[in-house]
Amino acid sequence: MAQDNIYIDTSSLIPLYFEEVFSTKAQHFFATNNTFVISELSKVEFYSTARKKVRMGDTSESEIKKVFRVFDSHLDQELFSIINLAKNHFHAASTIIKSTNNSLRSLDALHLGIAYSENISVLSFDKIFNETAEEFGIPIISYSG
Repeated sequence: MAQDNIYIDTSSLIPLYFEEVFSTKAQHFFATNNTFVISELSKVEFYSTARKKVRMGDTSESEIKKVFRVFDSHLDQELFSIINLAKNHFHAASTIIKSTNNSLRSLDALHLGIAYSENISVLSFDKIFNETAEEFGIPIISYSG
């Protein structure tokens, strides 16, 4: 059954474009759902993570250029709805970080702040991210498949 308005963090975006542990699950999920939401932050993290793969020797410069073309094409085709960051997202992220005992990274808190503020479900392959989402009542989409 397809879900509406699913916010995907970088851990579920990257496996769509690079072969990783969760690639099969991510691809299955994206083939069977629609209305994916990312933020401007997601785009920056995507490009940064991809560049890191080149620096680490996990992919080549020519491959990364192909991936960027595909990702940019998906953005142009509006495969993802994009949320612009706003003050309320930062406020929610700050509240989440202050209130949780989890070792949540600041940018993950911002992703959660967006999902919380926009009242949308999240898909993530990150355990701490999902635990924190659950702690704050943010619906988590199961990625089994």
